[in-house]
Amino acid sequence: MAPLDPVRRDVDVSICYHRGKLSDSGMVVRPLVSMRSAVVAAPSAIADHGRPASVQELSHMPCISTLTALQANPWHFIDAGGRTIALDVPTRYRVDSSLMLIAGARAGIGFAIIPYEFCKESIEAGDLIELALDFKPAPLEIVAIHPHRKSISTRTRAFVDIVEEQLLPRQTL
Repeated sequence: MAPLDPVRRDVDVSICYHRGKLSDSGMVVRPLVSMRSAVVAAPSAIADHGRPASVQELSHMPCISTLTALQANPWHFIDAGGRTIALDVPTRYRVDSSLMLIAGARAGIGFAIIPYEFCKESIEAGDLIELALDFKPAPLEIVAIHPHRKSISTRTRAFVDIVEEQLLPRQTL
């Protein structure tokens, strides 16, 4: 989900998710949870297109991406030095639902990057295969964004605290 600008939208706080680095907006960003991501594909997609061993190989593979969430493209990875690497991937299928992303990957439409927790059962069942690549997929970060540190009300801060408390059990690194 592209971060909402709390000032332009006249909201006290925006809870959003992203992968990679957020652009510097002058807003206050409070990290809430980080979820390990995985690049996955159905056995049929791997049989049809090969099993990439490097991130660069994905740029020649059919991939599933988001339509508007996470700014659609590129995919983000973390290199051995801890730097974020952006990779444009060819997309055959675009969705804005993690359920549709998983369904498309399970159907063999292409390779997908998704939080591991969301596709764990499909991996364990053998419907999806997690790829071991040269760079790790950047985690999915859920953050709270608000205009200024001083402008957040006690109620809004309490709300964000509750959201964080509910999300922390899902944190995977």
